[in-house]
Amino acid sequence: MEDKRMDELLNEEIKVNDFEIKETEKIINQKMNRRIIGKSLVVSIVVVIIVICLALGVFAYHHYLQEKNAFHLSDWEMVVEVPWNEDIKQEQLEVMNAYTYVDAYITLFYPGFISTKTQAAHYEPYDITYGTYQIEAEIIDLFDLTASNGNIENASINRTKVHISWSNIWLEDSIPSLSLDETKFQMYRQNGYSLGEAKVPEEDLLRMKVEVEQLPKTSIVMMDVMLNDAMTIDALLEYQRMHLDSRVVYVTTHYSDWADFEENEYEYSHPYGFNLFEGMNIVDVRDEYKDKYPYLTLSGNNVYAITNKANFWHYLPDYNEEMLTQHYLSCMKLLVNNDVAKWYKDDLKLIIEDVEENGVSVKGFRIYATQDDALELFENANAKSIVLQDVKLSKYQK
Repeated sequence: MEDKRMDELLNEEIKVNDFEIKETEKIINQKMNRRIIGKSLVVSIVVVIIVICLALGVFAYHHYLQEKNAFHLSDWEMVVEVPWNEDIKQEQLEVMNAYTYVDAYITLFYPGFISTKTQAAHYEPYDITYGTYQIEAEIIDLFDLTASNGNIENASINRTKVHISWSNIWLEDSIPSLSLDETKFQMYRQNGYSLGEAKVPEEDLLRMKVEVEQLPKTSIVMMDVMLNDAMTIDALLEYQRMHLDSRVVYVTTHYSDWADFEENEYEYSHPYGFNLFEGMNIVDVRDEYKDKYPYLTLSGNNVYAITNKANFWHYLPDYNEEMLTQHYLSCMKLLVNNDVAKWYKDDLKLIIEDVEENGVSVKGFRIYATQDDALELFENANAKSIVLQDVKLSKYQK
């Protein structure tokens, strides 16, 4: 009996021990699992943090490389200063400096248009993306300025977003063509292609002459004239002084063939030249660049010439052949030296070399002419090609 009782007690003890062992093992397993999960979470968090840090590092390095290798406005020669404002910020000065490059670009490639930038509100640059900037400038068609008042309210103003990227310049808003007959003269575009080596058929010249004859006496005609024999700038300036009611706004000095339109009886080429007028710019060329780029701006503080829009129909600019030749060379050299306008760079280098050696030969010009002066040009034996671009009934027309 006692042995049986003993066995029962031993069995109960064994069962209790098994239960305690299992409970103990369960507690141990739970704690071990918690510890494993905790360590796994810590490891996972550390891995995530490391991955995020690596990603941020790669992004930051990529950003650094993009920023380092991108074009910056400060990469261009800082050729201007604002002498009246000592508190101007560096990025604002860079914008005004960039505008000077834009102004040179428009001078060379936009016949009869001027750009102005005088307001502090237009100082700030806009970063579009790495290496691409956007600044504002007022692009004005001189043909739309009235003789009654040449101020900003009476001008045709295109407040344009100018994009600058990798040393290239382009205008966001295109300037429309002013050709009177888009079907007949579709290749004669407003940016001056009609100032190339064009050969206009006699019947078209006669038709345009008749159109001018039928205009009112007060009319002003925008026309592009190409010459058989080139003129000097002095001869052109003398012509301007003898025709005070008209305005020669652009001269063509060189051209290069871009396409062959012989099947249409047209010879088509790309012109090169420069505007004779400028808008107002509140900057001045720094002293250290005045010898390198003489007469870079015709309306700056270093040149006493009337070239801005307010005086367009009232005064002739006070400049001469030497001033205009240096201005032309400086605009081209500024762009070439800073790798701007790369599409024209090779041609500009050849033109610079030719002008430095031989001076400027005027092969054609854009003129805003009175009816009498326009008809006189149609009769001029040296006029090889004349293309009408637009007509105003009066220089007072808005």
